[in-house]
Amino acid sequence: MNLTDRTVARFREFGRNIFEDVAGGTGSAAVVGVNDGSPAKTVAAPQITWNFFNVLGLAPARGSTFTDEEGRAGAAAGRNR
Repeated sequence: MNLTDRTVARFREFGRNIFEDVAGGTGSAAVVGVNDGSPAKTVAAPQITWNFFNVLGLAPARGSTFTDEEGRAGAAAGRNR
């Protein structure tokens, strides 16, 4: 489903008696490169809600999941993991 941030927030607010939690994601891409002289590449980099992995019951292969604080409006973007 193609849902706006506001719609996901509404699902969370009014769907508590239906859903345990709601997470979302959207397809996106990022240009990344390394400092070894190789050219930058475009890779799939979906944008997801902070609780995406928790809702799916998945643990990240590396690093950690996101926190509730990171999912709040105005939170600092990105941290090294």
